[in-house]
Amino acid sequence: MLRNRPVGINPVHTPVNTTPPPSKAEETRRFVESANRLGTHVQWWEVPGGVKLKLFDFAQGDAHVRADHGPALDDAAAFLAVSPWRRVWIIGNADTLESKNEKTLDWLSLRRAQRVWDQLAKRKVPKSQIIAMNGHGVMGAGAAIAAAATKRGDAGQYRMVEVLLMNMTIQRVMEEQKASLKARGYEV
Repeated sequence: MLRNRPVGINPVHTPVNTTPPPSKAEETRRFVESANRLGTHVQWWEVPGGVKLKLFDFAQGDAHVRADHGPALDDAAAFLAVSPWRRVWIIGNADTLESKNEKTLDWLSLRRAQRVWDQLAKRKVPKSQIIAMNGHGVMGAGAAIAAAATKRGDAGQYRMVEVLLMNMTIQRVMEEQKASLKARGYEV
């Protein structure tokens, strides 16, 4: 009776996987390399403590996520699934051609961030991994850069959403820096 058992059911006969799991740095490097193949309206790069995804060239005055942003969001969701310690910050942006009203730009940029959050949620990214979602409209130097880009024909570069996939240790450092700036009297 025992002779008919297939090899591999008994733990003694089961082959052992001797390769160690990849390190966090190796996972990040592999992810950035594979993600760089994803279309013309997406950019990835490694930043201290994580990875930054830029989804750009949203339609003027519109918050809908482009179809060619989908593969990047798929990869981001897969990366977050194997990196549960990472947290996500989503920052929407708009450009000066979309409106002269700053409140409209703030609303539009926040709406873009919400749409990206919705897309990540559809891809089963847990809500607990999404730390913050902001809309920045066009702020400070960004307004001058966006105006210059408009003259060059690059306006879509500033109709974007940035998705930061960061380590939690970075969040603590950022909170300490904010507290330090507030203590010095700076508005954060």
